[in-house]
Amino acid sequence: MTIHHLITISLLLFSWCNNFIRIGTYVLVVHDAADSLLAAAKMSKYCEKERLTECIYYVFMVVWVSTRLIIFPYVLLYTTDFEIFQVDEPMITLVRLCWQYKVFNVLLHMLLILHFFWTYIIMKAAYLQIQQGEIKDIRSDSEDGNSEGAKIEDEINRNSDTNNGYISQNNVK
Repeated sequence: MTIHHLITISLLLFSWCNNFIRIGTYVLVVHDAADSLLAAAKMSKYCEKERLTECIYYVFMVVWVSTRLIIFPYVLLYTTDFEIFQVDEPMITLVRLCWQYKVFNVLLHMLLILHFFWTYIIMKAAYLQIQQGEIKDIRSDSEDGNSEGAKIEDEINRNSDTNNGYISQNNVK
């Protein structure tokens, strides 16, 4: 995830500093299209709405694949790899000599590699959902009650049983 953020920030800086603003904006649009759906799926999961979680997750998968594995490479990368050389001759020479263009394109291709990796993880989660009947976030820690909230709740329950309903705080009753 850190690599993704470093690449994205570098792409944005390169796009703004080198007047590749359309491409930088397009990168943002393509990446933000599926993010809100993933957040909605996580919220419905936390609200224990399993059917809604599944529906939102499958819509997220379709949007993810269409934006990051179809639109990103076939529109954005095609433009930066091939269409840029269809302009007039002085521009082609300038682009071929420009180190910023080469770095920018390398960063775009690195981002595409990360998209393939994350698509594998998304598809793996969907496969596990089909097998086990529940969508689980395979990136995060387990939710088996070892969270901080569960520890606090256990402490409150233990104190309420022994202190006649009064919750002790810092051993003060």
